[in-house]
Amino acid sequence: MDASIEASCFSCLFLFPGKIFRVQLCKHSAEKRIMSMPDFQGKGSTIPVSQNKLLRSSELSLPSFRMLSWSLLLGGWIALGVGTPSITVGPGLAYADSDADADVSAVEGDSARLPARLNVLTYNIAALPGGLLQDVERLARIGVKFPLMGPDVVGFQETFHRKTSSLAIDPRYPFFSWGPDGGSGRVNSGLLALSRYRMLRTAELEYSSCFGMDCFSRKGALLTSVEVPAGEPGRPAQQVDVYHTHLNSAGDETVRLKQLRQLHRMIRAHSPPEVPVVLMGDFNFVPGSWEYRFVQEQMEMRDAYADLRDRNQWSDPELWNGFTFDYRRNSRLMDTFRARYRDSARIDFVWLRGARCANGVAPIEARSARLAFADRDPVVDGHLSDHFGLQMDLEVHTCE
Repeated sequence: MDASIEASCFSCLFLFPGKIFRVQLCKHSAEKRIMSMPDFQGKGSTIPVSQNKLLRSSELSLPSFRMLSWSLLLGGWIALGVGTPSITVGPGLAYADSDADADVSAVEGDSARLPARLNVLTYNIAALPGGLLQDVERLARIGVKFPLMGPDVVGFQETFHRKTSSLAIDPRYPFFSWGPDGGSGRVNSGLLALSRYRMLRTAELEYSSCFGMDCFSRKGALLTSVEVPAGEPGRPAQQVDVYHTHLNSAGDETVRLKQLRQLHRMIRAHSPPEVPVVLMGDFNFVPGSWEYRFVQEQMEMRDAYADLRDRNQWSDPELWNGFTFDYRRNSRLMDTFRARYRDSARIDFVWLRGARCANGVAPIEARSARLAFADRDPVVDGHLSDHFGLQMDLEVHTCE
């Protein structure tokens, strides 16, 4: 599928019985582009790692008239400029770099270039397949709230339920990709990537190792290579390779280490050293573990949250811990059986790898961090997932 479509396009939504079509009219082309999207439960064919899977305009088959009505109403609010429903996003826990607004030129002299900025959000939404999802209403709340947080690239995990397709119709995020698909008696990977910026290419990986209930899904990794606007007018856009993943949740570190080795090979195959890399998702391990050290030492990536925390010498325990899986604060985890014997933990991460240049490394750094969806939602009277999301604002420096 051609990934070189110009980004300057006009979107229209058309309604037909049982379906919504989004049509893009591009400024540099008179073609109308309508691309079909298989059902999230994997009724389409399996796509290997080497084949790109990219959607610009899309056709979404929606499962019911009620979901269709909600999706059309939300899209209509946005497209007509009437505004979104009145809701409270909530501040969550926002942590900013103490020198986030510093003038780069003051440090690097006349040759300094203003870095590109990229805001990313990773969020496990706990949308289990079929009848295991009891509270569908919270998916609609997630769909309304996440665009108001302003991320440029979003990585969702556990989008197993077919109704999560409604998350991919927001015209503010015209590019999206998903995979690996379901098949052979298993559900899909649960990975869904959305982007404001043009996706240059995509790739996917299915992990060959699993343990326990995770073997009923095709867990893996998803690459979305995005074109990030330069930090200065007249400068070329910057390619950033963003990987999304969800590692095995059960068992010891053995399976997760095998999955990380596969992921490492994927990154080396698809992302040359001169391209900056962001790796984010639900990793199901904690800082200091064997898996954590593997990503640091073997994959040579930096924990963006820890870097930001250490640079600013945060002393507040809530800031220091940054728990994304919190039995003390998350209403979906409180008073559960697991809460009696498990500790809260930071298991959702954003990892960074700078571009390697002829004269050194052009870094990619976090300037602020935020625990997204960390407040109770007033409509569902609780939290929207058993995880908190992690949102980070990044500075992307380029090779000269």
